[in-house]
Amino acid sequence: MWIISVYGANIPLNLAQPIISAVSCILGVKIISKRLNNNLREDILILVLAGVIGSILNGLFNSLLMNDTFLSTQVLSYIFGDVLGQIVLMLLFFRTLKFINFNK
Repeated sequence: MWIISVYGANIPLNLAQPIISAVSCILGVKIISKRLNNNLREDILILVLAGVIGSILNGLFNSLLMNDTFLSTQVLSYIFGDVLGQIVLMLLFFRTLKFINFNK
């Protein structure tokens, strides 16, 4: 779906974008990883914070790549979309774990 909307809007794609996104995710987790307790219930807020950091880095560096400016109006929409998607997927993940544990 993403590729259709990008090509449909004639937005130029750069091969560095997926690399920047992956590195941003890794950096977000690495920055926070010292605080993890290996207990999913206790670490949920830390993981959300790692996702927010990764989303901010992803938005800033993709803005730099696409617009030749580090801060643009698109950055907030990238960050908002990334964080909202992360929260929705984490809620679905926890509901799935709860369902699996309930049916054991």
